[in-house]
Amino acid sequence: KLNFSLNFMIELQKHFLICYKMRILVVEDESTLNKTLLDGLSECGFQTDTSESYKDAEYYIGIRNYDLVLCDWMLEDGDGTDLIEVVKRKSPRTPVVILSAKDDKQSEITALKAGADDYIKKPFDFDVLVARLEARLRFGGTSVIRIDKLIIDPDEEKIIYKEKEIE
Repeated sequence: KLNFSLNFMIELQKHFLICYKMRILVVEDESTLNKTLLDGLSECGFQTDTSESYKDAEYYIGIRNYDLVLCDWMLEDGDGTDLIEVVKRKSPRTPVVILSAKDDKQSEITALKAGADDYIKKPFDFDVLVARLEARLRFGGTSVIRIDKLIIDPDEEKIIYKEKEIE
């Protein structure tokens, strides 16, 4: 029987976050901000995919597993809060953080009640954004386990070894 202290588990989790590049999907239709987020998050060590539309985001969510989705509320072809359901249906523990120019209390409440794990108002400080994303990643994320060339994905019911799925 294993008995780990809380401090040991926190240190192990920090090590995991450093060694494992967390994958984030950024959904932002304003191309300059999209590029800024991509560059900044990549510089912070995250693997980042970006989408400028609801339709493309839905596609990415369908084909990849993300540790976190960072999504603008008002997209040209859809409502970013509708993506929350798409993400949570595929991977219930994946955090969704909504970015929005809507700075009223009711919008924030609406997004959180729709299933968002956090709400960040634009304009935002990039360092604070990263700190909030890291906090979300500590308390959630996917259940995918990666050890060298072995990947175990309980949500997808897949085991992959050396890039080949094991039946």
